[in-house]
Amino acid sequence: MTSLDYHVQALSHLCRTCGRRAHKAKCDKNPKLCRNYAPKIQNTFNINLDDDEEEQHPKHICNSCYCKTNKNRKHTAKIWLKHSGTGLCEPCLLFQAQSEGGRPKSPKSPGRKPQIATPATYLGSLPCGPRSSVHDPTNFRFDESFSCGICKTITDEGLQTDCSQYFCKRCLIQQFGENAKIKCPACTFYIHFTKILAPGAHYNLAYMRQACTCIGCDMSVPLDEEAAHGCRNEVERILARPLSAEPTPVMEVLGSHILKTKMKQSGGLTVSFKTGGQPLTVICLPKARKASDVVCAQTVRKRTKLLEQARDLISHGSSPYQLGHEIKQASLQRDLQNLNQAQIMIPAEDFLGMKADLCSSWKRNRELKRWLKRYGVITKCEGELRRKQDQIIGDNLTTEWLPFQFEEETGTIIKTTPCVTVKDLQQKIEKQLEGYESLGLLTWHGVIPEDEVWVKIGGDKGGGSFKEMFQVANVTSPNAPRNTVVVCCFPAPDSTTNLELGMARLREQVHLLQQSTWRDKKYRLFAFGDYEYLCRMYGLAGANGRHCCLFCEITKSDMQLAPTRLETPPKERSLETMANDYRKYEEDGANPNRMKHFNNVINKPLFRIPLDQVCIPGLHISLGLFLKHFNSFEGACHELDILLVGDVDQPNSQISTHFEGVARSLTTARGMEERAKELEETANLLREHLTGLEADNATNAAIYGTLITDHLKEKSKLLEQSKKIRQTVGSAPIHQGPIVRAVEKFLQEIKVRRQAYDGKSFVGNHVHHCCKKENITRLTATVTDVTQELCPNMLPQAKAVASKYHTLFQLFAACHNDYNRASVMTEEEADALGNAIEAYTTYFRDAFPDETVPPKMHLLESHTVPFIRRWNVGLGFHGEQGGESVHARLNTIQRDVRGLKDDLAILESVMKTHWLQTRPGAI
Repeated sequence: MTSLDYHVQALSHLCRTCGRRAHKAKCDKNPKLCRNYAPKIQNTFNINLDDDEEEQHPKHICNSCYCKTNKNRKHTAKIWLKHSGTGLCEPCLLFQAQSEGGRPKSPKSPGRKPQIATPATYLGSLPCGPRSSVHDPTNFRFDESFSCGICKTITDEGLQTDCSQYFCKRCLIQQFGENAKIKCPACTFYIHFTKILAPGAHYNLAYMRQACTCIGCDMSVPLDEEAAHGCRNEVERILARPLSAEPTPVMEVLGSHILKTKMKQSGGLTVSFKTGGQPLTVICLPKARKASDVVCAQTVRKRTKLLEQARDLISHGSSPYQLGHEIKQASLQRDLQNLNQAQIMIPAEDFLGMKADLCSSWKRNRELKRWLKRYGVITKCEGELRRKQDQIIGDNLTTEWLPFQFEEETGTIIKTTPCVTVKDLQQKIEKQLEGYESLGLLTWHGVIPEDEVWVKIGGDKGGGSFKEMFQVANVTSPNAPRNTVVVCCFPAPDSTTNLELGMARLREQVHLLQQSTWRDKKYRLFAFGDYEYLCRMYGLAGANGRHCCLFCEITKSDMQLAPTRLETPPKERSLETMANDYRKYEEDGANPNRMKHFNNVINKPLFRIPLDQVCIPGLHISLGLFLKHFNSFEGACHELDILLVGDVDQPNSQISTHFEGVARSLTTARGMEERAKELEETANLLREHLTGLEADNATNAAIYGTLITDHLKEKSKLLEQSKKIRQTVGSAPIHQGPIVRAVEKFLQEIKVRRQAYDGKSFVGNHVHHCCKKENITRLTATVTDVTQELCPNMLPQAKAVASKYHTLFQLFAACHNDYNRASVMTEEEADALGNAIEAYTTYFRDAFPDETVPPKMHLLESHTVPFIRRWNVGLGFHGEQGGESVHARLNTIQRDVRGLKDDLAILESVMKTHWLQTRPGAI
């Protein structure tokens, strides 16, 4: 296809007026042609379609722009340029970008609603008069002009009304309460809380100058010296003085003497004083008589040393961090800019770390270097930075084009796709370990043997590409994204064929790593990922086969029974048993239709990691089981909606007209079916009576026969009518019922959003949020709240549904919160988790007998606790959470790649930046 043909194809998919996609190929087979709406387009967008050219202007209009033509408003249309002749022009690039797709962005939150001011909040925000420092008002007489008219004592934090009265702030707040307008307690003038003012400066000055009279000795005492009044000695009077009072000459002499004594004894810059809590530390610096720019160099050095000592004391030993924060201040930045000789050099490795963290390209780095230079901050040249990057990463990445398989509507096709893989996996892991060791980050968590290093290897498909990665478990947060290093990446599906092709280099390296050591410590490898990936990695057919469990040979039918009810426990799998099953499968002809006879093993494992070192996918167990229970809860709410609408007599705004009509028809059909069932039961009873009649009782036998025939005819008639009703109305839309809509509204309130794809599943954080006790209570309470409002007669059924699912969600949440922990778990905690899982699965089988037990529930029930007991840590330690979060990080890096057009070069650049982000020095 030539570039001009591609250009014409791009124009056929774009909108003439806005440049966005004019239609979606799968769902809009009849896009709107511009020529059919030429007058409207002329009037709205001021476009004369007669001047359009086929190779320059699109011929379709999108639905959004078509809607604009029906409104009497003017809009500006996009300007289209001619094709450049070679390469991709603007319309081609626009079409290419819109064809890539991606996850839709979440709408921005509207923010908090403005709060309505109340008297308490408004009065509390006003500036007020001085705060009373009187310790015991009953021992003194005060000027009546400064007394509060409510509490009759000296005004504390006074406020002025519009009738020129003064009251304490707290008294006014109590007086107003929830009322906006009250009578003035002093003059009965009506005052509004918004008319309350802060007292003027004259009031504050007079307030502080007033004198109070001691009742005991009739001595006039200044208000601010009331606490010091009394027959005390000089030291007691000084200690009783408020801290805001001016120090007396005696205090100056005592303080100077105490400070000199302390300094003489300490011999340093700091002097400490004991207090009731933390000691008070004072830094004593000599007063400078001359500025630093006129004194000698020796004096400047002394002052610099004093500043360094003071900074070290203030920062509690973190002088570099404190100094770095000082440099960020705007005032110091301006001073640095004015100093010609003073420049700050950012080390090359630190600058590369900033580049990786910001996901910035080399072009943006050049702009940042020029900006920093204006403020006296310089960096190494770009050539040296690139050499430093190559030194950090090393020559340990290989790039190649590989023929991966893609599934399309026409069938399986092969496309040449870029793939980036690590050359030496052991070298990369050892480099990470050395970096962790140099920073003191290695730890053994109290459960890892001292002669072992645990390394997790796993993969996941997301963000348009598959990524194989590793994590070192001997760090504080082994499952964190910053500790997740991708070692293989290709933008293709994660089918078994593609995995074998893309990870061909890694298979032998992983096998060699298992036999290697680091610093006399042997490697122990663990496998992690979602269940589909683990099944493909070990050659299992998947979660839909007869023997779908990766860890044992249980059948799907036996999964429905509790483990204690099985006649014999299922046989545990191992690498040896799976190899034997695969050998028999090949000898039988490798027929996929007969794989159930060989425990669903259809391939060799990619990595020979023992099955007891394969982590149970706790995250996906939580996602799958919670989605299953929520869909069941939503279905029960939908059934209640249908019954509720059929029982409501009066129209209600919460029930849509369409849903009400469908629900009433379905209620009628359900009533017919119940009546037909009753007629069938009656006919069966009549048959039993007819059988018991004597042979000579012909009259009664004829009567019974007629009744049976009439009942069966009536039953057939009712079932036929019910079938016609159901065929006519179809099924009721599940999200239009009042209870289901209330449930969706509650999810929005707690900021839980279901995905628009993957069966409207939840993400991990949202499941964790929904499993909080208060949210479970509020979620199930919506059923009874809506029913109470619309149809109180159905409240018993609603309470039964709410109670049933409240118990289910609570039991599941207790398990979810325990097994997803990333910390060490004791035997007692493992026992408690086992009891919680048993209570949860037992209740599920008893309360929901018609629902099946999925493989993920079997993994939770039979294999989670043994795995935790084996390694003494929760599933969050070995789990797949870090692998799931790495997709967004790589997509962020790829969006900012500049200057590269080759897909292989782009993928290599993304991997290099990712390795810079995950190097130990960047943590």
